Amino acid sequence: MKTEKKTPKKVFDLGSKSYSLALGRLLQIRKELSEQKYAQLSALAMQKIAEKIELIGFEKIAKKLFDKLGKPTDGLYQDITPEKITLFIEAATLYWQKGYAQNEAHKAEVKAIKRQETLARIAETTKKRIQEAKENSI
Repeated sequence: MKTEKKTPKKVFDLGSKSYSLALGRLLQIRKELSEQKYAQLSALAMQKIAEKIELIGFEKIAKKLFDKLGKPTDGLYQDITPEKITLFIEAATLYWQKGYAQNEAHKAEVKAIKRQETLARIAETTKKRIQEAKENSI
């Protein structure tokens, strides 16, 4: 199984393998949260969702989610309600969609640039060959 590189508090670059893996992991954590029955384990999943949203480039939203989650008191999170869980599930879905769209757009852009470079290189070599052919025929 492919895993993302452990990089502390770093935003992954669009189009990178780590970015794609972070998007996939965000969906996995969302599924875990929706199936979770225990409040403290739900809180840990909610924290992971906020971290992944931060890693894919939505720092402001991640900060708001961290604030909504609150800080643990004596190692336990307080006030984990079904409304908070639903909020985090919806946020994970929404920002996964946004991140995925950005990632695909970036990939298409990079692909188009590479295509243009390849066509320019082919045109240049064709010109050189034509010139060489003219010089050799003289």
